[in-house]
Amino acid sequence: MEHTDDWELLLPLFEWPEQQAYEELRPLVLFGDSVAERSRETGIPERTMYRRVERFGEE
Repeated sequence: MEHTDDWELLLPLFEWPEQQAYEELRPLVLFGDSVAERSRETGIPERTMYRRVERFGEE
């Protein structure tokens, strides 16, 4: 498999829930990607994404 950021292609590769949770936030935390865009890609509400990013920063 080639490198991809396509969420639908990544989902089946996750073996643990922690992997999925990390990948949901990774582009936001590491690269400053748009929460709105990531929300559309993952289907997670923007408000939830903002809360998770905030909690990630606190840890």
